[in-house]
Order: sequence, then structure tokens, then C-alpha cells
Amino acid sequence: MLAGAVAAATAPGFDVNPGTAPAALLDMPWALLTGLCGAMAATAVLVSLLAQRTVARADPAEVLRDTR
Repeated sequence: MLAGAVAAATAPGFDVNPGTAPAALLDMPWALLTGLCGAMAATAVLVSLLAQRTVARADPAEVLRDTR
């Protein structure tokens, strides 16, 4: 209760410029986010091309036989 009263009494003096909103504390790293999205897209394309190449080269008779 005492802390609340002291904070209420002294709060107006803490802000140097009360008419201006404070700046954001965290800034979004757009370059990093763009790079990660690009790397993710490139990896997805590479993996899908590799999977398509593997499936296209498979012998259908061998795949259907399943000799395991």
C-alpha cells in the first residue's frame, strides 16, 4: 500500500517527455527473416527435385515386388 502511494505520487516525474510515445524495444530483423525464408524455399525445392528424380528412376516392377 505504501509502495503504491509513493509510486502514484512520483510517477508524473519519471517521464521526461510525456507527449511522445516510447520507441519499440525490439526491432524486427527483416534481412535475417528474408534470408531464412529464402533458404527454406530453396531447401524445399531441392528436396522435391531430388525426390522426383529418385521416384522417376525407380523400376515400377521392383517397387511393386517389395522383396523385403
